[in-house]
Amino acid sequence: MLRTFDEKKIRSGRKIQKRIFGFKRLLLMGTADQNAVRKNKIYFDKHKKAPIFSYKSLLLKTNHMRYPVPFFLIIIIFLACSKNSSPPDPTARNITGSVQVYDEFGVASNDVFGVNVSLSDGSKELTTQTIQGGKFNFDQVPFGKYTLTVSKNGFGTNKRFGIQNPKTVDSANYSLPLSPIGITQMCSTTITSFSAAGKPNGAFDFWVSISPTTGTGTTPRYFRIFIGTDSLVSWKHNDFFVDAIPVTGPGTSGTLSALPRQDFPVGTKAWMRIYGDASPSNMYFDSSKMEFVFPCLNLTTQPASSFIVQ
Repeated sequence: MLRTFDEKKIRSGRKIQKRIFGFKRLLLMGTADQNAVRKNKIYFDKHKKAPIFSYKSLLLKTNHMRYPVPFFLIIIIFLACSKNSSPPDPTARNITGSVQVYDEFGVASNDVFGVNVSLSDGSKELTTQTIQGGKFNFDQVPFGKYTLTVSKNGFGTNKRFGIQNPKTVDSANYSLPLSPIGITQMCSTTITSFSAAGKPNGAFDFWVSISPTTGTGTTPRYFRIFIGTDSLVSWKHNDFFVDAIPVTGPGTSGTLSALPRQDFPVGTKAWMRIYGDASPSNMYFDSSKMEFVFPCLNLTTQPASSFIVQ
């Protein structure tokens, strides 16, 4: 068969067409490798016959076509993926602690299971109970300031105010451990009688009788004295109080040091009331009410008694 054209020229012409077509296409897209453009050399995929671009663009295949994505879009996608893969900013963490239980004489008890424990920030309250060993745990407590309350039937409720659950670098990895908090059995000591007499320099003597009585050398019972400027003196309404005082037998007597002169000047009448108390008493200051609380007191007592301050 006669050939009317030179095959070598035809093949050469097709190569030139491919180069021209590829060159124009890359110029229109604006993503050709600059070195290849300057040299007027366009490289093609062996199978797809499509141009191969530099690392500065991303080839996407859609319906057998390839579209370059500008390099700045790759950076945006990378940053977005990096942001999404980072751990979320912590907003809470666990709080742990333990409860110690005592009878009214201060003897530790093993009955530490099922004590009620709560955390409150004033608007919401979290509750749990102690497990073996008196331990408790609150899961994922939001950062903030809390009041811890511990209670059990037959025991004085104890509170701890101003517990800070702060946000720290390692908040998400570590619990906030609280120091142990105790509750004591309610006091069974009843005050049957008491009196007082003033002494020089603001001191005073006191006498007190209790029930039930204890034997000499046995575990003592306890009572607490409150002094005020009127006959309404009580554990909630007073100007002066003392630590719990131990007593054995049917009662006891003693002398207390000077009352504060700013509240009890010479010649004024002071009023006294005494309550049975436990030890430890778990006394605490309620910052919300601005008063001291004595959760284990036996409120069965006698009317206030007065004496003249010297």
